[in-house]
Amino acid sequence: METNVEITIALTKENDFAVITIKDTGKGIPKELLEKLGTRGETHGKQSGSGLGLYHAKSTVESWSGSLEIMSQANKGTQISIRLKTSKPPKWFLSELTLTKDTEIVITDDDENIHHIWNKKFENNIGHEIKNIYHLSNPSELREWFKNIKTDKLNLIKFLIDFEYVNSKETGLDIIHELGINTQYTLVTSRAEEELIRTQCESIEVTLLSKNLAHLIPVGITHS
Repeated sequence: METNVEITIALTKENDFAVITIKDTGKGIPKELLEKLGTRGETHGKQSGSGLGLYHAKSTVESWSGSLEIMSQANKGTQISIRLKTSKPPKWFLSELTLTKDTEIVITDDDENIHHIWNKKFENNIGHEIKNIYHLSNPSELREWFKNIKTDKLNLIKFLIDFEYVNSKETGLDIIHELGINTQYTLVTSRAEEELIRTQCESIEVTLLSKNLAHLIPVGITHS
């Protein structure tokens, strides 16, 4: 087995394609073998190999209008590039949390940990001080807070709302539907993978974010 071999995996975007690149610094693949790889039944270096793994991978990627290419040089390493056509994200998908320099944040969640995560996110990751961050723990508190907001200020407020709350029959979607202004709301929940919740968010044009990704979501500041 080779030692001191580095393997790097990268994801980039080229036009309408996502490109996954897997590269190593191993001994490489001989040219005569490289030309055969990806052919049904072709295997090398494995006594029990069927020659179907790479063939099926290549066939599957191509059936998705993509491509799988292998490049290799002796004693320099091998690079596999997988190109997959991107699709338009659903309406609920949140790729970036976009704020302005005047945006105020309202976080409604009964989990203290998520409040700490957002605080750390806004303090350390955007290079800009948020004007105000309000921390609420349930729909009732949000409803009371909302009563004191002037309508013309709503477009400067970003609401980050949990889906379910302890000892409450109301969900985050219930309160969002009640208060309106859906484009200013993001549902932040550990149940973001559930199809029903995704469908409900899409129907009222509310963006959705998994709590597991809260610390990773990019935050952008616009000057409009």
